[in-house]
Amino acid sequence: MDRCPSYAVREPELIEIAYNQIDTNAFQSFFGAMGCAFAIVFATFGAAYGTAKPAAGIFSSGILRPERLVPNT
Repeated sequence: MDRCPSYAVREPELIEIAYNQIDTNAFQSFFGAMGCAFAIVFATFGAAYGTAKPAAGIFSSGILRPERLVPNT
């Protein structure tokens, strides 16, 4: 008694693709890797700049107006 139709349980067909059939450029992997590297570098520079800018402001205000800083209690 066949309760399942044959098209529902047949084996999937595997498609074999030869490496020379894939249309790839030699520079695609290079520019992809360089894009990832530049993203990491610029994210690091941005984090360093975002940390240094407020620190410079806090230090300069501590030198110019020390009475306005919150004293340690």
